[in-house]
Amino acid sequence: MQPIKKTLLCLAVSALFAVGGASAAEQGQGKITFKGLVINAPCSVDPESVDLQVSLGEVSDKALASGTSAAVPVNIQLNDCVLDDGSGGALFSKVKVKFTSASVTGVDNNLLANLLSGGAQHVGVRLMQENEQHIGIGSTVEVPLTGTNKIQVLKFKAHMEPVGGAPTPGEVEATANYVLEYL
Repeated sequence: MQPIKKTLLCLAVSALFAVGGASAAEQGQGKITFKGLVINAPCSVDPESVDLQVSLGEVSDKALASGTSAAVPVNIQLNDCVLDDGSGGALFSKVKVKFTSASVTGVDNNLLANLLSGGAQHVGVRLMQENEQHIGIGSTVEVPLTGTNKIQVLKFKAHMEPVGGAPTPGEVEATANYVLEYL
C-alpha cells in the first residue's frame, strides 16, 4: 500500500472514532454515596444485618385472632470474627444482645407496636429466642459464639400476635434496635 493511501486510511479510521465519541450523548447521571462505620469489636456486622428487613408474611386476621402467626427467622450475621488471641485462648465466647424499641404496645411492653397509622389494629410483633422463648424489650439475651468461626449467626425468631382486641386487616411494621456486647 502506498504511503498516501495509508495516511488517508488512518485519517478515515480516526475520524470514525471521533464521530462515534461525539455522537454518544449523556443520557443520565447520578451520585453514589458509600457509608460505613469502623467499630471496636471482634466481629463486623454484616451489611444485610445492619438494617434487617424481616417479612412476617400475609396472615389471616381470623387465624391471628385465635393465636399467633408462624414464627419466622430473624438472623443477625456477624462476619470477620476474631474470637481468640492467636495462641488458642478464647477472648470472646458469647455476645449479649439487647433489644430496645421506642414503640411497644400499651397492653404488653414486650410486644412491638404497629407503627403504621391506618395499618392493622390490635396486632403486635413478638421477638423470641431461637427456642421461641420470649425476649423482653429492654432486656439482654446471651448467645454463645461458635468456636473460632469467622462467621457467626445470632438466631432469633419473631411472630405477629393479637393484642387488646380482635386484629383488623392491614399492614404491619414494627422496629427494634439491637446492641451487641461481647463477653
